[in-house]
Amino acid sequence: ASKVRKWMGTHPDTGVPFVPMGTDKYYRLDGRLLDVELFQRLRERGDAKAAAGDPTAIDDYVAALDMVRGPILPEASGTGWGWLANEDRREDLKAPGWVVDAAHRAVQVALTAGDLDRARWAANLAHDTDPYSDVPLLDLLVIAAQAGDMATANKHAWEVVWANEKDVPEELPTETFQVINRIFPTGLRAVGH
Repeated sequence: ASKVRKWMGTHPDTGVPFVPMGTDKYYRLDGRLLDVELFQRLRERGDAKAAAGDPTAIDDYVAALDMVRGPILPEASGTGWGWLANEDRREDLKAPGWVVDAAHRAVQVALTAGDLDRARWAANLAHDTDPYSDVPLLDLLVIAAQAGDMATANKHAWEVVWANEKDVPEELPTETFQVINRIFPTGLRAVGH
């Protein structure tokens, strides 16, 4: 902690070190903008623009998503990461959901604008960040269907089914099934897995 304390320096207004002294295992970085906070600000600004029908909302979502480089703190489940165990924060647990949510919103705005490449990029980034979420796979399914690639859409639909350890789409949660059924009202084509 002493190396980090020296590296981070002191708050210019208070003179207090950004990394506090003492035995408290939690660190609070007051007066600094963390990447995760900038991500949230960009996402919120994109949300406000999207709600107002402003097509430039995609720019804020993309700027936020450009900050993501893969899974969020995947090593945090190991030892030495006790400083993350601050109940009022837990970015290590929350951030993947924030990325998936921002990417899903980016997909919606991009699809509305007909930008399939940008939509696909956002959905793939979300899937790389949280491979256990159905949302990116459903987004990829919708993107493939909008592109007219029903074979790929069918593949993504089955990936959702199998990721949920189900045998047929009808066993999925209602909202998930509704997305698949809207695109494949007569059912999916069988494929092996």
